[in-house]
Amino acid sequence: MRLDGRLLTSPGVYLVCADFVVLAVPWTKVREAVANLPARKGRIVIDATNQWASLTPTFVADKLDIGGSELVASLIPGAHVIKAFDNMYGPYIAADPITAAGRRILFYAGDDRNSKKLFRSVVEGFGFAPVDLGPLPMGRLMQVDGGPLTGLHAIREG
Repeated sequence: MRLDGRLLTSPGVYLVCADFVVLAVPWTKVREAVANLPARKGRIVIDATNQWASLTPTFVADKLDIGGSELVASLIPGAHVIKAFDNMYGPYIAADPITAAGRRILFYAGDDRNSKKLFRSVVEGFGFAPVDLGPLPMGRLMQVDGGPLTGLHAIREG
């Protein structure tokens, strides 16, 4: 299989070269997933996880004193973690972000300015209207355990 012109022989082989990694696994698999991520200083990791205990969102697996993405960042030293996509339902992410009313808003948070600038450029290219919430701890606004942006789907007109 080829991705971006490179042969993918196994997930690990491609991940060694990946500038962006999207972490989109069930919360109970986060530690395992990042433990298998080859070290690469400066890699951008998009954290799209939620702390749901199962795929059916019935209860939160971990009540944290920090944001979920802050925990993820602590597990991947040297990576630039950006919290994004987690407050949106899958069908809204998969749908065309450009609607008759405008572009679908995508909230994100992260600490590294250059990584966020690159991320913003990529998601704008997809058609989203990105809104930077600030540093990574602001990603808590999107968390499933009470964040006011959880499940909020909005359109930027124009």
